[in-house]
Amino acid sequence: MKTSPTQQQMRRADQIDEAAIRALLSGQPLDPTLRWHAPGIPTFAHAYQLAKELGLTKVSSQTKQANDGQHLAVVRLRHPSTRSIRAGAGTHTEPLIARGFAFRNAVRQLLMEVD
Repeated sequence: MKTSPTQQQMRRADQIDEAAIRALLSGQPLDPTLRWHAPGIPTFAHAYQLAKELGLTKVSSQTKQANDGQHLAVVRLRHPSTRSIRAGAGTHTEPLIARGFAFRNAVRQLLMEVD
């Protein structure tokens, strides 16, 4: 029987991914020693690595700020071999972190299709 992650587990996963996004933005190399949060759920660092290996390309990216100060980002990626396009969304108080979450989620969507 599958169980859903707890809110605490989801927050911890986002903290790990936020740190990786900040590292990438500051020019530090990513070290995806932690590759998966759960089966089929790659960390940001691993999603970034997989995107490069698979040759995923960005179709579009947009970020909007809500009234509460949160930024909502949507990133659409294309898989070269299937030509499929999938979108991921992410929210955060900082627009680039929201975009990183959206990128990670778009990679996850494409992985679900090719597995």
